[in-house]
Amino acid sequence: QKFHIIPLSFLKIISLFMAMIIVIMSFGAVTVFAASFNDINEEVIYVMNEIGKLISSGVSLNNIYFYTIPSEYKLILKKQLINHKIPYEFNEKIYLIDTPIFKEYLSLLNSLDLIEAYKLLQESIKYDPLDVMGLIVNLIVEVKDLKISSSEKINILKYLAGKTSVKKVKYDNSVKEVNYHQILNDDDYIFMLGFSLGSYPVIHKDTMFYLDKEKEILNVNTSVILNEIEEEYLIDFINNNKNIKITFKEKVGKNVYYPSLLIDKLNIELIDGIIDNNRYSTKQTEFEVAKYKDLYKSYGEFNKWMNTFTNEELKFNI
Repeated sequence: QKFHIIPLSFLKIISLFMAMIIVIMSFGAVTVFAASFNDINEEVIYVMNEIGKLISSGVSLNNIYFYTIPSEYKLILKKQLINHKIPYEFNEKIYLIDTPIFKEYLSLLNSLDLIEAYKLLQESIKYDPLDVMGLIVNLIVEVKDLKISSSEKINILKYLAGKTSVKKVKYDNSVKEVNYHQILNDDDYIFMLGFSLGSYPVIHKDTMFYLDKEKEILNVNTSVILNEIEEEYLIDFINNNKNIKITFKEKVGKNVYYPSLLIDKLNIELIDGIIDNNRYSTKQTEFEVAKYKDLYKSYGEFNKWMNTFTNEELKFNI
């Protein structure tokens, strides 16, 4: 058997039957299903397939959202979106120190001074949509005349770069991240990944500077009240949005996760998630098939999808 690789720009699906949430109307009640997966990789592949179906059926990227993304999903989700050539805008700050351009500048400082390194960097950078070069100039101005050693100047540069945020790239069409404060439309689709205890809703603990007993005296919301507010807002968001797809993973590596208590509270049925054999990214498919071939080569573990590509197509050395 082979994966079916479906180009997003050409496929036209007749209906939106496989939309983001399965809703059954029974005696006036709405039953929401949450798809459960063994691990985070399976869950994210499933979600990318669902997004691929939506895009292929004509849904705009601007109508596709991720609900507040748990931290363990950020990196793997970004990689998958890049593999699928899907622009994204997440609610997170990007700092100068984490940008490839600034890292390249730091490497040049191993053999050059601040100005020389910048000039050489300027010659090599052809595309700088975040204006990282301008931010580097600002930092150079701040430290270049300090009466300290070069290594101390570099350390200060790193410190300042770690505090300097970079403007985000804005796309005409992209998937975005939302929270319960945002109002969406009936033609919008929302993915809730990692519907686990501690993430849905976020749990506030009595560990802040002012403890709950002190907050009561100050007439400030305690962690108990904050948790009640978080849960109420999240329930309202789920109940008031039409197209929600909820997924859950049981583990990440050795870390085990447990379903959110809202599963029972909202009568959400936890079902086994099923990943079909359609893929919407050649790059992702090649990666999966190469992994299966490697398992077969190393351990004799056969997988039915391993013949989607030949070894030559994958440039796989057997």
